[in-house]
Amino acid sequence: MVNGVLKSIKGNCCFVQVGQQGRLPTIGRLHKIETPDSNFNSMTIGERIQVKILKVSQDAQSDRLLIELTRRPEHLTLPTGQLSDQLQQLLSLDTLQEGQKLQALITDVSPESSHPVQIQISPFV
Repeated sequence: MVNGVLKSIKGNCCFVQVGQQGRLPTIGRLHKIETPDSNFNSMTIGERIQVKILKVSQDAQSDRLLIELTRRPEHLTLPTGQLSDQLQQLLSLDTLQEGQKLQALITDVSPESSHPVQIQISPFV
């Protein structure tokens, strides 16, 4: 469990400062589907919240650290660094197969873009 401060809200995501490296804040992303249903809309900038780090990865293009956060009760009760095998499998790109049916959240529609529809796949949609 990590204590953080809500820094901004953009669309379906909150950005939470979960630490600091020198003078630079360490920011994680908390997507709406990673919060209890009624909780997301009541969050306010500057609010102190408890989150759990769901995933940390490195963006190969920008060399930026990407931190995914969660507040889902089923994640918060697990020991640090542990997700159930089923959740790990559902969150892994290695398990996706062509033609597989999934539920997803449409996060952006931009007809003029080369990628007109963006979706987020999660076991909680």
